[in-house]
Amino acid sequence: MSEQHLFLARTTLQFILATAMAAERRTMSNATSTMLFIPGIVTPESFSRAIDAWTDTPFARTVVVVPRRQSGPLAGARRRRQIKRAVLDAIAEAPCRSVVVFNDQKDFGQTALIEVAGRFPGAVRQCADDGSLSYSGFSLPPHSLLTRLRQRRRHGPHWADVRVLGTHPLVQQFVALYPEHLRPELRDDRVRPFPLQHLGCDALRQFATASCDQMGYQVPDASEGPILLTVSHSSVAARNPGYLQAMQACVATLVRRSRPFLFKYHPREAEADYLQIRRQTDWASEVPRALPVECLYILASARALNVLAGASSTLLTASFFMPQARRACIVHASDHGDGWDAALLDALRITPVSDADAFASWAAECDESS
Repeated sequence: MSEQHLFLARTTLQFILATAMAAERRTMSNATSTMLFIPGIVTPESFSRAIDAWTDTPFARTVVVVPRRQSGPLAGARRRRQIKRAVLDAIAEAPCRSVVVFNDQKDFGQTALIEVAGRFPGAVRQCADDGSLSYSGFSLPPHSLLTRLRQRRRHGPHWADVRVLGTHPLVQQFVALYPEHLRPELRDDRVRPFPLQHLGCDALRQFATASCDQMGYQVPDASEGPILLTVSHSSVAARNPGYLQAMQACVATLVRRSRPFLFKYHPREAEADYLQIRRQTDWASEVPRALPVECLYILASARALNVLAGASSTLLTASFFMPQARRACIVHASDHGDGWDAALLDALRITPVSDADAFASWAAECDESS
């Protein structure tokens, strides 16, 4: 039986990054790659259709796990069991040469690490970086004693109360987008650089095209919208009034400019338009929420698209797909890990924006460079 490289992805960004890693595996190994995708987006159907239409995929098998909609007090437990069964089935499909998770705190990530370590001790166990938490000082809150006891009974002694993603004891390697800027807890000899050269592979360009086609979206010319706002989830705005006020000020500035711009809400955003952008202007064009913003980056790589966001992975990946892009980050006070410090922004060449004047200055620079 041939061996497999197993990837577990939850977000569309993780799917994109896993594709680049699988493309690297395809050039270096005779083992096949398997993708287990557990979509955390509101409408996964169009994304699944794009996967079905994708012909140059580096995955020999892609399994999309969409748990059945259930209600009642036991719905969550049933959903976890369904996802765990899918993880176990994928591991049983073929011996693992490696396993890659992007979140070693969630149950499905820990299940994969624990099972692969037990069944295939020679397999390389990796956790891959998917963005902002790898570079901030924020730690996930600890589980209660009752939850820790329940989780160890459910998963065994190798379950860990992970507070910084990538620090599970079973993780042997941490694959980082920016190794030199990682938070202190991740700076050790386990770090491996992400294969950035494969972010430009043909497989990803084809997937980006298929995704846009399935969602009926045409990437605009630079003249139609050189500035893109990627809007954080409404839960971020709810716990950070400073973010909401700053983003509203930026939107108002764009409206006054009377020039086209693009905006994209978070893939899991359920509210129709919490910034009320469509109500304020006809100059704005919305990017489909289910479309990975990296697909837009890939297809806009030759255009002058500039990105404004909160402390988000969308800023981290923009520089790889669009080296010429200008990036700006909404800065605000936060006790919830929703910000980056000034030194990191400077190192990553991201412009801090805290109010309308700062944004107007940045937007003017974008105009001059277009």
